[in-house]
Amino acid sequence: MAGKLVAVGTALVLVWATGGIGSAPAFAQSAKPDPASSLWAASANAETGRAEADDPAADGGSDGAPEGAAGTVDPKEHLDAESPHEEFAPDPSGSSSAESDAGEADGEDAEPTDEKPLKEGILAVLALVQGDGLSSAASIERSGSTVYANGVPIVVKPDADGKAYIFDGAGTVKLDETPLASGSKVYGGGNGVDIDGNTSISVEAVSNISIFGGGYNGAVSGNARISVANASTGTVYGGGFSDGSRAADIGGSVSIDLAGTGTKSKVYGGGSAEASKGDASANVAGAVRISCENFNHQGGSSVYGGGYARTSSAYSASAQVGSVQMEGSGPTYVLRGGGWAFASGSGAAHADVLGAIEIVLTDPDVREVYSGGYADGAAATADAASVDTTVVGGEMMMLYGGGTADGGSANVAGAANVTIDGCSNLYGYTIGGGSASNAGSADVGSVAISIHDSVGPVEKQLGSWVAQAVYVGGSASGAGSHADVTGSASLAIEGGSMAGNLYGGGDASGGASATVKSLSVRLSNIAAYMFNDGNQDVAGLLSLFAAGETVEDGSSSLVQDAVDVQLSGLNLENLWGAVSAVDDDPFAPTAQVGASFQEGAGLTALLACIDRIELSHELVVPAFQPKGNGVPTMIRASNFAVGDALVTCPAPDAHADWFALDDREIGFEQREQSAQWLFSRASGSIVVDPEADAGEVPEVALADPDGALSSLLTDEDQAALDGGSSVTFALKVAPHDLSSDEQSLLAEIARLASYTFVQHLDISLAKQVDGVETPLSTLSTPLRLTIATPGEAADAQTPTKYAVVRVHENPDGTLETAVLEDKDDDPATITIETDAFSTYSLAYAVEGSGGTTDPGGNGGGSGDDGSNGGEGQGGSLDGGGTGGVDGQTGSRGQNSADDPLGDGANASATGGKDSAGSLLATSDPTAVFALAAAGVILIAACTVGAAAVRRSRRS
Repeated sequence: MAGKLVAVGTALVLVWATGGIGSAPAFAQSAKPDPASSLWAASANAETGRAEADDPAADGGSDGAPEGAAGTVDPKEHLDAESPHEEFAPDPSGSSSAESDAGEADGEDAEPTDEKPLKEGILAVLALVQGDGLSSAASIERSGSTVYANGVPIVVKPDADGKAYIFDGAGTVKLDETPLASGSKVYGGGNGVDIDGNTSISVEAVSNISIFGGGYNGAVSGNARISVANASTGTVYGGGFSDGSRAADIGGSVSIDLAGTGTKSKVYGGGSAEASKGDASANVAGAVRISCENFNHQGGSSVYGGGYARTSSAYSASAQVGSVQMEGSGPTYVLRGGGWAFASGSGAAHADVLGAIEIVLTDPDVREVYSGGYADGAAATADAASVDTTVVGGEMMMLYGGGTADGGSANVAGAANVTIDGCSNLYGYTIGGGSASNAGSADVGSVAISIHDSVGPVEKQLGSWVAQAVYVGGSASGAGSHADVTGSASLAIEGGSMAGNLYGGGDASGGASATVKSLSVRLSNIAAYMFNDGNQDVAGLLSLFAAGETVEDGSSSLVQDAVDVQLSGLNLENLWGAVSAVDDDPFAPTAQVGASFQEGAGLTALLACIDRIELSHELVVPAFQPKGNGVPTMIRASNFAVGDALVTCPAPDAHADWFALDDREIGFEQREQSAQWLFSRASGSIVVDPEADAGEVPEVALADPDGALSSLLTDEDQAALDGGSSVTFALKVAPHDLSSDEQSLLAEIARLASYTFVQHLDISLAKQVDGVETPLSTLSTPLRLTIATPGEAADAQTPTKYAVVRVHENPDGTLETAVLEDKDDDPATITIETDAFSTYSLAYAVEGSGGTTDPGGNGGGSGDDGSNGGEGQGGSLDGGGTGGVDGQTGSRGQNSADDPLGDGANASATGGKDSAGSLLATSDPTAVFALAAAGVILIAACTVGAAAVRRSRRS
């Protein structure tokens, strides 16, 4: 009995069925988690068996703009078999505003005009204010079943007769003897007038009234406060209502406190703007705070942190808020951190949260959490600056870290963070990003999902065993839709017990995009979820598809750059680079995927399409698939001894090239029923590292890398390699700016040797042991380097000799120069041997560029001394004694007064009497160049020794 994976629409869940270890996921359309829990079952629609839709108009017009033409819209079905992630979205086909509820179905009252109501429809009350910074006396108005408090703090509660009345802010003085009927509306602000100050509404133990913290087509300059306790209400708006006649903004902040029992049909932290008569504005300038002791929302109810904006015309609607803080507990059907914007005309609708959204849910039973806003229509926006959602305890069916865009924009500019702590039942989907359809945009800047000590169970539904699915990215469907994570993302799960599938990317189909730029995954100390399948106890495990899932239909849903996975204290069932939803097989992503198996981490099924793994203990891989033919999974090993098994695979036909070590050859043994890859003796590595852009330094190579490495490794280095350490030698080449001391030395050498210097380099050697670098300034055995001839030297006219002059700083700070002879005959390269690493200057000399042609004394016969030349007649460094008459070897020419060397050299073997020539023109250039080099060293030594030059080599 082994675990298999099945798909639910575009999501994968865990299904337990008969099959061998390592079998690939099998998809079953019928297998999906049932979104209904026991709490939801009680609130399901009696006719359809489904809970009500997330539609502000679904309550049938009981709580919108006061007293207008009624209108309702039909809710969509949610989470049907074809679309497990389908958003609860309203049907925009209703003839009027979903939120305005512009009239009552029973036709109780007509909509008030902007003119003052008739006298008999007005109740003017002088009320003593209980604080809040209002004036000492203010009036409230009443028109039918609508009350305008005009900034007067009021309490709505039952009197002794059980009917609801309006009391003063202390709840002691009844302000009106007429009870409020069911379906009434209460505004904290005014009717078409602005209020300078704050508003306060408290509702206790009454049923079915709608509440607006602001005014009706009237602004409030201060704050709005709403408190509801033990009451069942219609829609609660923290702000005001505007139809475009006048603005209904809140200049300050909004606070909404919901406590006790009773259902609240819908709650909006912001206002309601319906642009039916002009550009409508019901913004909240400051923060919105919603606190709910017990949501107790069922039957299609929902809570929005932001406002509601709607337009079906050329007018624009705005119900933005400054920021949102939402906290609560208990059951609710749908919770959104942002606002809702709907636009179907040529106008725009904006329900943005301009700042951060913070949601904290304690012991909730939430069917759906959409942490951002909801935008419906191409010109609708419900964006947010950032989102932070925390769930502590309780149960969760579905959670999105971002917003929802159905043709509009519900982006989160910054981070979308999701923290789940101690949740007893994660039985659906956790999605780090947003949701987009109909060419909508629900991108987020970054994602961080953190799950601690929670339970992801395995349950039987529709005949299959199913479990949770986690998508780090977003969900998008349809061409032009995108719910990308534009920056980095992380997934961390620690503790608890759970089964299910983890996807590093998003969920995209139909040409949409739900990509993640880069990802870090940390899974630690997670126990299997144990359940009984009717025959035996079975361990449900997690499977990780590191770069995500692809449907290969032109959609993009994978991690783009790299995935870094760290595992400790758990067994994964499968670890794949990616998975194809088309054929259920492993998929090789373009992203680089690496996994570290730390203490207590293992695998029970298939390792597939992984670029590299890090091991500190033997890994048993029941089944393996490489990322490509002949492309091994690279291993970085630590704490292994030579001969230890790194990987064991129970496969009779394994290939040696499935795995390779990154710093040494790997051992391989094929047994009858298994294969092992072994830790072997390492040789280290040596690399040439140009520390400059291409073209800034010539190409430098080691003539014999293996020999160089062998000469560099010490016994201590080899012991470190055998113990699993990494030992690397790096030859670094960089451009060098000469110090003044170096310039003086090289100028003298150029004058005496007629060199032209074309480039100056800083060549250094360093040893790295496990990343710790130690510079090496001198060696006991020289290294042979080949340097590409610089362009200027290669282009020079008939160059006769190349050389490298090294200027090395001794431990005492003095400078030592050496001319390093070119040891090859290839004009395209200069090959030198060196045992010190310092400044290297590349030089060349051209024929005819030697010293003066004044001869020294004539060469005598074989073995004789030449005669003295006059002062100034001796040869320079490059001018030797003249050749003998018959080409005999000239002996030592006498010094002239200006010749510090004293020794001539052989003239041309075919030279005639008194012919004088450059030393570099000799037919024996090796001997001559050696002599010239010796002369340079002597001069430099004299110069440096006399001056006792001391300096920093990099000065």
